[in-house]
Amino acid sequence: MQRISFFALIVLVAVAVATILATSSGLPDPVATHFGNGGRANGWMSRDGYVVFMVVMVVGLALAMWVSMTWLPRVAPRLVNIPNREVWMAGPERAAALASLAGFGMAFSALTSGFLVGLHLLIVAANEVKPATLPQTAFFWLLALFLGGIAVLVVTLTLRFRRRSGHR
Repeated sequence: MQRISFFALIVLVAVAVATILATSSGLPDPVATHFGNGGRANGWMSRDGYVVFMVVMVVGLALAMWVSMTWLPRVAPRLVNIPNREVWMAGPERAAALASLAGFGMAFSALTSGFLVGLHLLIVAANEVKPATLPQTAFFWLLALFLGGIAVLVVTLTLRFRRRSGHR
């Protein structure tokens, strides 16, 4: 199951990158990338710089989160901050704990990639109007969905590790 999830994450990140690349050609140069009160643009980047930045963010954050939740617990379990770590990171429960952490890392990576693509599409929309203005209602909905997704993932992971060995 973990291989399927990892493959799905790779496909999602590739689709995110393709979406960014496919929708960036119509952006002006410079691109409004930072927005203040009222959603009005107050910061810009070159179009090429913006595209590189967004692609690096999508790929880099997905990779960093996946590595930190999949590889790090295997090599440095003392750095893992979960309830009942001493039970979960040793003995027969270790494999299940590592699988849960890897799944969390992949889900968090997917959620973050989706947020960044949504943000990119809002920046594209903002740059289609003069003066460049971020659609604030859509941005706050995107942010609320992202933060809500994080909350669900964190609560689910915390509840998963509160269960003691043998009490699943």
